[in-house]
Amino acid sequence: MLSVSRENFLKSIYKWVEAGESKVLPVVLAKDMGLSKAAVSQMVKRMEEEGLVVYSRERGIEFSEKGYQLALQVVRRHRLWELFLVEVLGYGWEEVHVEAERLEHHSSDELMNRIDTHLGHPSFDPHGYPIPDAGGRMPHAPAVIPLAEAEVGKSYTVARIQDENADLVLFLGKRDIAPGETIVLLEGEPFEGLLKVRTKKGVYRLGTEAVEAVSLYVL
Repeated sequence: MLSVSRENFLKSIYKWVEAGESKVLPVVLAKDMGLSKAAVSQMVKRMEEEGLVVYSRERGIEFSEKGYQLALQVVRRHRLWELFLVEVLGYGWEEVHVEAERLEHHSSDELMNRIDTHLGHPSFDPHGYPIPDAGGRMPHAPAVIPLAEAEVGKSYTVARIQDENADLVLFLGKRDIAPGETIVLLEGEPFEGLLKVRTKKGVYRLGTEAVEAVSLYVL
């Protein structure tokens, strides 16, 4: 079984790969995980020796097949726990990220398979992110784009909300900016990070952090 630190590194790499980052560099992980670049570089070197990743300056940090499958296992546990906490234990969707961070490292495959069955083999977590099945396969979903790339006047379905910032998740949820909800971009200043959107609850102006947290389906 991998150490907690290795699982966290794999999940952080996966986060950037999933987001479409063309090259994942140690400095990106250092900022994401609140570590020094030297500490990240040392861990990447150890993980490379263990056959989990491959690193080069030209291509950045890439998964080996083994590392990718292990990352998917961590992601699966995290996202299933988030959904279980919301659907079964009544947590708010803004509360579950931190709890799932704790639980994901101490849950057997058997436990996660039972939770998966209890939930009816769900495809997405409460924030709209896909849940890998036990074999590491992702559910089919339409392509997504960042809110910042939306066209003015066009209606979109919200696909995902980044879940790390509980206050931001709550802020967006109160404005019906949540997976499955409809959003229309009314006007924007993309270089300033400010957008005006309409949801079924009203018209809102969103700042940079809120805009960067929202992804939309391309239908």
